[in-house]
Amino acid sequence: MVESRSAGTGLPASAVKQWIGLSGLAALVVLLAMLPRLDPSPDHAAALAVAAAMLPVVALELLVGRAYRHASAGLLWDRSAPIDIGRSAVKLLGLAATLAGLALCYWAFPLYHGDFYQPLWDLLYRYGVYGLIAAIPYFLLIDARMQQPEDGYWQVGMLLLCRFARIDRAELARHVRTWVIKGFYTPLMFGALVEGILVFYHFDFFRTDGSFQAVYFFASNLLFTVDLVFALAGYLLTVRLLDAHVRSAEPTVLGWLAAIICYEPFWTVIASRFLRFEDDMPWGPGLGGWPLLPVLWGVGILALLAVYAWATVSFGCRFSNLTHRGILTSGPYRVTKHPAYIAKNLSWWMIWLPFMLEQEWVEGLRDCIMLLLVNGIYLLRARTEEAHLSLDPDYVAYAAWMRRHGWFRWLARWRIGRG
Repeated sequence: MVESRSAGTGLPASAVKQWIGLSGLAALVVLLAMLPRLDPSPDHAAALAVAAAMLPVVALELLVGRAYRHASAGLLWDRSAPIDIGRSAVKLLGLAATLAGLALCYWAFPLYHGDFYQPLWDLLYRYGVYGLIAAIPYFLLIDARMQQPEDGYWQVGMLLLCRFARIDRAELARHVRTWVIKGFYTPLMFGALVEGILVFYHFDFFRTDGSFQAVYFFASNLLFTVDLVFALAGYLLTVRLLDAHVRSAEPTVLGWLAAIICYEPFWTVIASRFLRFEDDMPWGPGLGGWPLLPVLWGVGILALLAVYAWATVSFGCRFSNLTHRGILTSGPYRVTKHPAYIAKNLSWWMIWLPFMLEQEWVEGLRDCIMLLLVNGIYLLRARTEEAHLSLDPDYVAYAAWMRRHGWFRWLARWRIGRG
């Protein structure tokens, strides 16, 4: 069992230690450096990247952090644990039905028939059966140790068995929301990772002109790849043994809308038809006439992207949109509650502002307003996430600590003063 509060500070202990996520980052960088020599197919490369990053994370969570003994894991280890074959069979039925429901959606929606998603389907076709086989002993062993074994899988199984009187509708709804989130984001993240990881096959810095633009291109792609690897791992490793299971899923329609419109296929429609602020011009030429300014400006953008990636790495194996899987209070989350959102939105201003200022003032003003509206979407995401996480007393304590000690506490005081 771990304490929920850091002694003497009022700051809750972080669900993930920083060095655990950083160990996975180090392993990932080594793997990416080796990719040109290993030369796997793109889908295998993406899978290898996730495996390389998560092997040290999972090992440290189990062997050092002993995550399975956390009180929040909901597992009992101080008693004999007889295996309940019947209950486990109901859960496995629920798992099969959940996966079948996802497969039906992927088959029904034409979006998932494109080349972008095909690498994931190829990988699942080859190796998915091994995951299903591994689920059988895992369900048997974990079910025997659970404090509350009638989880979402059991609820789905009982629904299929028409045992309606025994169904907990709240738990069933949480399970459905959790798997809709996983089902939406996992293929999206995997497809993006496959596209991003191809850069490490073809990019050779020593064969480029050695310009800062080449450095910027490689570094920004590396940072986005790191973000995607740890994000994808989070959706895949929602297991109780790592204390990485979903405690709760976003309960409001507003919270869901604010999150999913920031991702494809919705973002293309929103950005192109309503909130378009980008042009087809890179940021570098917009700073012409000042030889060092493009370099300094680019370093600033990369610094913000590094904070963005660091925020995802800090989750270890617990990243996920729209769910609560433990409160982070270390690393960038000791500075602000929303380091990723702040870094991402500031990076957009730095990327697009130089040529916004070079346009006719009316067009520049329009683009600035559009970008401010995009910033507003992320502000709404932050507010709905805070409302959801505030159901956890640890998050309430964390938010109170941030109001006293966070770098942006002056903003909270200004808002309170204005209220």
